[in-house]
Amino acid sequence: MVPCLDRPTAADADLAQPPPPPSSGRLEKANSKTWLPASTRARRRTLSSETDEHFALTVEHVAIFLVGDHTLITVKPSSEDDASIWQAVHRRLASTYSKVRHNDANFLLYSVLDVIVDQMTGVMDDVRSYLMHLEQQLDTLLHRFDIETLRDVHSELGQLPRVIKPTRDVLKSLLASRDLPDTTKAYLRDVHDHLNHILDEIEWQFQMCKSMTEEYRDAKATQTNYVVYVLTIVTTVFLPAQFLTGVYGMNFGI
Repeated sequence: MVPCLDRPTAADADLAQPPPPPSSGRLEKANSKTWLPASTRARRRTLSSETDEHFALTVEHVAIFLVGDHTLITVKPSSEDDASIWQAVHRRLASTYSKVRHNDANFLLYSVLDVIVDQMTGVMDDVRSYLMHLEQQLDTLLHRFDIETLRDVHSELGQLPRVIKPTRDVLKSLLASRDLPDTTKAYLRDVHDHLNHILDEIEWQFQMCKSMTEEYRDAKATQTNYVVYVLTIVTTVFLPAQFLTGVYGMNFGI
């Protein structure tokens, strides 16, 4: 059976609108309904150094409506990643002995948030691998190293915490809520810890970008100094001959 929902308030009309970014990180309640803003996975646009596209991460947002203990509604813009996100939830529901099937909407809420955070983890693992590739290229192929790509990664990583931290605040609010059972809170606490780990990973990658940028500048400075050193030696060797030629000319009496 599909429950029929009344929509007596203007806030419920927002279901038809794209979910806004979770800037406040707080829950909103109206009657038996709870609205949670959250960020979905940060999706990489390209991680290939062989393409001409700039590195970029796109962050999508999802609105989650918890109606009582039996109904959960999720709203997010359609994208190519929808299948991977919702298929993961469907796989949990498909299992006969799945806890999702034997619990209420509160546990389904945990499952959706857990899948979203797992998707973020996968992307951050890819970014880490990409940074390791750039680091190897910096050590072995300095002349081919693209500093602009590293700057793109650095810029994107710097923006991610501002997007993800409100989702962490939402989880904190859920853990402090009296409307959720303690069993569900235990699982949500794991998601909260997982999200903290992701934020730590982002900070580590951000610092790695700064370190690689400094290493690139030092390598370029060393390379420039070597060129100046060679030019100085060449100038020192040939300057006396040029001086004598300028003073006495090319004709010497024998």
